Amino acid sequence: MKITLKKQGQTGKYKFNGQIYYTKGIESEFGDMTFKLIAETLQLIKKLVDTNTADYFQVAIADMEDGRKIKVYVIDDVTHITFLLPSEY
Repeated sequence: MKITLKKQGQTGKYKFNGQIYYTKGIESEFGDMTFKLIAETLQLIKKLVDTNTADYFQVAIADMEDGRKIKVYVIDDVTHITFLLPSEY
């Protein structure tokens, strides 16, 4: 699985340092790979945080080994970070 971030619609100053939550859809779709998804996505977002440009709403694309591309929304609500599928938004 390879993770990429889509270009942000706007910039912000969000820190993505709250408690992490993920939905049943994320767990169902990624299974044992859920924690890898979270860790790799947050590493990419940290690059934006380090430059003080991270918007609260990030879109990650997970390129799966079976060829599927799965879109994941990552939302910083200041006290917590939520990972969810677009269908769960």
